[in-house]
Amino acid sequence: MLEEQDLMERVARGDASAFSTLYDRLAPTVLGICLRVLRDRAEAEEVLGDVFLDLWRRADPYDPARGGVGAYLVAHARTPAIARVRSPARP
Repeated sequence: MLEEQDLMERVARGDASAFSTLYDRLAPTVLGICLRVLRDRAEAEEVLGDVFLDLWRRADPYDPARGGVGAYLVAHARTPAIARVRSPARP
């Protein structure tokens, strides 16, 4: 079984299989954080999709010296989730 850091390196090189494996492993955790912040499943799933789409497009910014892959993705999910909560357009 590949480590998450190895998967991130492969994702950065455009490996769709590594991306799929990483998604399967970490999407439930990231979705959980989004749900806690947003309290709306549809919005949480939208943020989740945005986070992983962004990861697919540019995995290079990940720096393993700053923490694990899970923590990296959670941090990248919390910011837009909190922004949505604070948005004046949100009911």
